[in-house]
Amino acid sequence: MKKWLQFINERFSPTSHILMIGVFSGAHALFLRKIGGATQVVIWQFWTLLAVFYLLFFFLLRCYDEIKDYEYDMIHNKLRPLPRGLLRVKDLKIAIVLIVFLLVGFLYFFNALPFGFLVLIYSFLMYKEFFVGKYIRPHLTFYAITHTFVIGFCSFSITWAFVEAVDSHSLRPIIVYSLTNWFLFNVFEFARKTFAISEEKSNVESYSKVFGTFGAVCLSVSQFCMANLALYVLKIDLFTHWILVLLSVFTGAFLVFKNTPRVAKFYRNTFSVILILYYVFICVEFFK
Repeated sequence: MKKWLQFINERFSPTSHILMIGVFSGAHALFLRKIGGATQVVIWQFWTLLAVFYLLFFFLLRCYDEIKDYEYDMIHNKLRPLPRGLLRVKDLKIAIVLIVFLLVGFLYFFNALPFGFLVLIYSFLMYKEFFVGKYIRPHLTFYAITHTFVIGFCSFSITWAFVEAVDSHSLRPIIVYSLTNWFLFNVFEFARKTFAISEEKSNVESYSKVFGTFGAVCLSVSQFCMANLALYVLKIDLFTHWILVLLSVFTGAFLVFKNTPRVAKFYRNTFSVILILYYVFICVEFFK
């Protein structure tokens, strides 16, 4: 157990993940309230249940990534838990089986198994790189969006399952909100792999290396703008959200004009905070 706690602390930071999953789940629960979806439990209980589900699901994805990157990490990241022997690949595979069983049981209990099961299959295909890894791996952005798409897919599936009767009036906002989540997780993906020029490593792919610093910043900011457009379709008051977009623009401009490791780290951390605040503001708007 001590080794697992150390693994979680290193590769699945409890503080950042619990905070992010908390607001992410809350936004889902309050979204159902907004569109009139009838849940099987009261909204606060539903929030908690979603948080547990997403905590397990994101940890499942983390385990998949650790195994998938094992051979690469053995050469380039020898201090990570698996290369240095803290845990074995076999240990993570056992954990994956247990987590999948827990998720399937959760989905079955709440009558969310059909679509939820498809999400689990999609996550497994991600782990296998859709069996075409050698073709998509060189294309960093395409590779990323095919993986972050699982968030939108999961969002759609879970929301669909808890809406009492899906019709043309409820299906459209569900799809739009699911796309919103996909765009927002693209922000996280693009921002976390944007570095200062002096931080770039020859063996590590990054969006700043592919598109340049300005291009990488534009890539992340564009996803905030896409999320705002989606929320506009949902008739959400976007004043605070556009303020966050402007903050992301100023932070990105700071990195473009002062390209140092310290500013790059500030950029990545700030985008993480902006993303959390973005979901907080979504919760506030859905609660109105």
